[in-house]
Amino acid sequence: MDPLDLMLVGCGLMGTRHLRGYGELEHARPGSLRLRAVCDPRVDAAEAVAKEAEALLGYRPTVCAGAEQALAAEPGIVAADVVTDNRSHQEVAIPLLAAGLNVQVEKPLAVTIARAQRIIDAAHEHSRVLAVAENNRRDPMNRLLQHVVQSGLVGEPSFVTQLSFSANLGVYGTPWRHDLAQGGLALDVGIHLGYILEYLLGEVDTLSAVSRQVYATRSWTRPDGETETVSVESDDVFAATVAFKSGVQGLWAMHFGVAGAGPNNRTVFGHEGTATGSGDRSGGPVRVQRGREILEGEALVEALPDYRLNDIETRLFGERPTGYAYPGPETDRKLIAAETADFLDAVRDRRAPEVQGEVGLRSVALVYGVLESAAAGVPVELDEVVSGSVNAFQGRVEQAAAAEPGIVAADVVTDNRSHQEVAIPLLAAGLNVQVEKPLAVTIARAQRIIDAAHEHSRVLAVAENNRRDPMNRLLQHVVQSGLVGEPSFVTQLSFSANLGVYGTPWRHDLAQGGLALDVGIHLGYILEYLLGEVDTLSAVSRQVYATRSWTRPDGETETVSVESDDVFAATVAFKSGVQGLWAMHFGVAGAGPNNRTVFGHEGTATGSGDRSGGPVRVQRGREILEGEALVEALPDYRLNDIETRLFGERPTGYAYPGPETDRKLIAAETADFLDAVRDRRAPEVQGEVGLRSVALVYGVLESAAAGVPVELDEVVSGSVNAFQGRVEQAAASAPAGR
Repeated sequence: MDPLDLMLVGCGLMGTRHLRGYGELEHARPGSLRLRAVCDPRVDAAEAVAKEAEALLGYRPTVCAGAEQALAAEPGIVAADVVTDNRSHQEVAIPLLAAGLNVQVEKPLAVTIARAQRIIDAAHEHSRVLAVAENNRRDPMNRLLQHVVQSGLVGEPSFVTQLSFSANLGVYGTPWRHDLAQGGLALDVGIHLGYILEYLLGEVDTLSAVSRQVYATRSWTRPDGETETVSVESDDVFAATVAFKSGVQGLWAMHFGVAGAGPNNRTVFGHEGTATGSGDRSGGPVRVQRGREILEGEALVEALPDYRLNDIETRLFGERPTGYAYPGPETDRKLIAAETADFLDAVRDRRAPEVQGEVGLRSVALVYGVLESAAAGVPVELDEVVSGSVNAFQGRVEQAAAAEPGIVAADVVTDNRSHQEVAIPLLAAGLNVQVEKPLAVTIARAQRIIDAAHEHSRVLAVAENNRRDPMNRLLQHVVQSGLVGEPSFVTQLSFSANLGVYGTPWRHDLAQGGLALDVGIHLGYILEYLLGEVDTLSAVSRQVYATRSWTRPDGETETVSVESDDVFAATVAFKSGVQGLWAMHFGVAGAGPNNRTVFGHEGTATGSGDRSGGPVRVQRGREILEGEALVEALPDYRLNDIETRLFGERPTGYAYPGPETDRKLIAAETADFLDAVRDRRAPEVQGEVGLRSVALVYGVLESAAAGVPVELDEVVSGSVNAFQGRVEQAAASAPAGR
């Protein structure tokens, strides 16, 4: 048997489980597959899966951000295993089928019947195999229970109970499983129970159901180990009466959060006996009772001479298993190996897989039969759900999935004054948001954005690019490592020989916060990045240039009136006891200093201007450390994964052109934001950090305007805000930006 060339699309938790299933399959039946590529927009996740694949399979697959890139790199791929989030299955699977690949899609096939049908139509149009990865039907104990029922050992079935009560009050795996846009708990978790009902007893005719939400929030331990409370949108208790086309009737109940023990089994009642199975993937036995006779274990399989697993499942579990006691992860690997083997063999043999698209669609319909009935308060015919004619609840799912399916994040890069007006509605619409610095033009506006992020439980990041400059990372590492001893003083000097407009005229408008807010904010947030929270500021400022020259986009030059000061100087006291001087001059008529220096008890550390690539220089007495000598003294210094890809792991400087440096820093901040959304964690610069950056600038401006020192915490709280009142007044009366 020649290995079949496969790619894995989606390298999250479930994608990693599928990879381990491939390893189990190769162990049981070597040569089943060749994993050519692993794909995920989070390239670090794909890299991690590729690394594990190398250990499991003995070779490293190609790492790609997307399927199109993988097909270009590995043109021999004939099959794809799609293990992305539920909502994206249609967007991922249909282009793969159109490209001529055979596709296996992780259950559920899609988040609505309409989407599932479009995937099926694409498979038929392009004459490709479409399989749905329903692992629990391959559990040997479900195979045994099905054989008991079909063999007639309990006589003609008349009734079935399917009860699943889970004592899990936390998040089920990942928070998105509780989102309405993903179909909620019933679709992602409860679907296993639905498809087993039809696997055992044939097609369902009607369902009549109720459902409710018991827990509005659930506790989640994030990947970083921190615990947070997650708002959930889907019901977690469901009960339905079920009528099958064969005449069998039944009860189906799911409870995703009992505060104690609850039943987890299924029982088929026949004219001559009952057959009961334990919970899925538990390995617990099937038990048959016929009057006083009880059949279990070897006695049961002896009564079923035709019971045996297929070839690959025999290799994984044995030919006639009566139970098993594998650890959970091993059971998971074996079941995924079994479903993957069936898919690959279907491709080789040009046959339908066990769970083809139409079967997977019925599994989705079984869940929506419950949800549509519960929402409408009336029984539903399952065939009408399958056809799409009963779909009101699914309309709510589609609406939750948003007008632009798949969009979950927004990058707000409008002018400063509009950040609040743009960001808050996006957060309210359920999007995660990154806002270009400054977070807002006043503390009050920034706080309203932060409040909206908390209210809607969404990630809010602020795009502070210069803190990601490798030389600022290095300088921060020098300070934090103790290489210059305990810091006592810092100077932050930025003198710019630019007598013209800074980029665009609005940066000089009071309504936008002026130069200090839009340009000088970089300097403020680096101070706290290096040395911790500022305590007090005492500042002066003035306007040197009342007008500046501007070359318009059409090439013409004009003189622009400016409203903001362009020279600032402040003394700074940190909560740690460090003191400092911070000066900004936006228009020297010649050269001026542009550096920052931290003075410690054992030496000084000086950085060059931001985004210059200039080196960090440490002087300790007569010893000078710079370049390789400096990083050799810092064995723990290294950039994170994405910044390493952009600048190298342990850079000592760089010489990229300005636009390239700019692109790399924006790439780094965007990667952190996107990963924070994926991982449900706080970004490096969350809203509260961005608010402090705004407060640092206004600490200077409020002090200079009042002629007295200010405590930064009072600026952060909004109790010191006189200068910002002038900004608000200017913003209210100004036209829509230049």
